[in-house]
Order: sequence, then structure tokens, then C-alpha cells
Amino acid sequence: MTWDEYYETNVKFWLEHPDGIVADFTPDEIEVFWRAAWEEANTPTSVYAVDPATGKTCTEVERVNDRYGFIYSDGTALYGQIDMGLQPDATAACRLDLTTAQAEEFTLLPSERIIDLYDGGIMTARYVADAPLPTDWEMFCAAIQAATVEFDCWDPRTNERTKLAERPYNGADVLTSGYAATDGSRLYFVEEKDLGEGAYERLGLTAIDPAVNTTETIWDTWPDERAGMSMPNIQPAHGDKSTQWLWLRYNNTAEQMPEYRALVNTKTWKISPLKQEVHNDERYISALAQTNDGRLLIWTQSNPGGYCNGMGLITPEELAAGSTDWQPVTMWQG
Repeated sequence: MTWDEYYETNVKFWLEHPDGIVADFTPDEIEVFWRAAWEEANTPTSVYAVDPATGKTCTEVERVNDRYGFIYSDGTALYGQIDMGLQPDATAACRLDLTTAQAEEFTLLPSERIIDLYDGGIMTARYVADAPLPTDWEMFCAAIQAATVEFDCWDPRTNERTKLAERPYNGADVLTSGYAATDGSRLYFVEEKDLGEGAYERLGLTAIDPAVNTTETIWDTWPDERAGMSMPNIQPAHGDKSTQWLWLRYNNTAEQMPEYRALVNTKTWKISPLKQEVHNDERYISALAQTNDGRLLIWTQSNPGGYCNGMGLITPEELAAGSTDWQPVTMWQG
């Protein structure tokens, strides 16, 4: 639509019926709000790469289905899928080339989904059984309880899949059988016991290393007394494996703020006591990612809306010890 067409079909209506998200806006603010929405809808999608040394580069990309969630990159392309949850059918996915800005749409295997990156490839998970799984929804849900979840490293350039691990059906996580994270070689899984009636007991943490075909029990019992809160989000680890850390996140609904814990591969359980600078509530500092030199990129400050407003770089050891001597990261202003 042109702006005049958009104004007639949207702005005039809200000026005459101020309600919902624009209930407290003045007429001028309502017009500004919808003008911004119109401009955004008519602006080509772009991908920005930000390098601290060289600045930013911008690539205008081919318009694709906005239902794709582009959250994985192998360095040359972005990968996304239309997340339909558990399903017996093939999932629509897309590869967006960062050099040519061209989009390639394709389908994954039945029940397959992209869940992570692994060794330069894409990690996927799907149900496998001795016989083809039914496509009828109810029959599929019954059949997968006797099937297994296969984890593959998929090379989209050759379309080859290398099997990494195989796990039993897990009613607590029917999508990925307790998968939590990878550190680039090992795959980590949260073990849970079905107690019936939708209740599960968290038992421990298992690491599978496909390179040497080993399975290691990191914990046989969960070391946190509040283990039943939620599935932890484990950040990948990089650098020297002798000092490698994984970062675990919990949503502490009782105290209405997230808690963050760290784990070293010596199985030591650490707690960081540091809290963010936050406008109107309390939050513990959280790890967003880990750099190749082993430092954590941490979220140190939130704005009044609760969004990230400050970041820093610090070693896991320093953070676990309560140090606030992190290197501030200048936020990109766009």
C-alpha cells in the first residue's frame, strides 16, 4: 500500500476508535505510530554484521516468509525454519546466503528440526524407528514413544547427515529428548524420570561425545535444590577444555527473577552472586554467549522495558568469584 492507502485503512480507524495499544496516544502520536509501522513493512530486510575493528556491514536480503526463525549461522549463511512444534511431516526451512543475499527454501526430513550448530554443520533432531512412522497425528504420537530421537550433523552443501547420538523418547521433552547444549564436541542432555500425570523428576546431566563414542554422567543427581523450576539453558563452551565452563540458567518464578549458575568440567557447581543494574526489578547477571578466547559475554544492565542495555566481557572464573572487573562492550546504536 501507499501511505495514503494505509492511512485510510488503518490510521483513520484508530483515530476514530482509540483503543488497545494506542488507547493513551494523542492523535499525533497515533499517526506517528502507524507511520513507523508502514515504513517498517515497506523497508527491505537487511542483515547487519558488526565487527569491533571494522564497523558494520549491511546486506539487503531477499524477502522471504516472515515465519522463518533465522537463529543459526555457519558463517556463510543464515538458517531458519518454520517452527510448528512436534509434527510427523517435513518442516519448511530456509538458507539465506550472506554473500549473494539469495534465499533457498527446502524441507527437512519428516519430524526433523534444526536445534544447534555442530562442527561447522547444522545439528538436527528427528524420530527414527524400524518402520516408517505414521503421518496420522494420534498414531504418530503413540508410535514415537517406542522410537528414538536421532541427532545428526547435517551438511547443507552436500546434504549428508552424520549420526551424532541416539536417545530414547522423553515425555518431558518430546522434541529433543532432553537436549540442552553442545560445546562443539560433546552433546549435553538433561535426564528426567516420568512420575506420571505430567510430573517429572530431574535426575542428572549426561554428556555424549560422538568423536570418541563415549557417554559420561556429569551428575547422577541434580545439584540444585530448586531443580524442578524449569529446563536450564546451557550456553556452549569454547577454548581450552581444561578450563571450560557451561552456563546454566533457571527461571526462578518464586522470586520472579532468573538465577544463573556455572559449571566447570571438573563438575564443580558455582554460583555468581552478581546482579544487574536494572530499572525496576532484580535480575542476576546472565551469560549471553562465550567468545573463542573463553570469555563470557554477559548482560550487565537492563533498560526500563527489561531489555539489554549493557554488556561486558569477563572470564567465567572471575565472574563466579564475584568480580565486577569486566570489559564494557559499547552498545551498537544502529
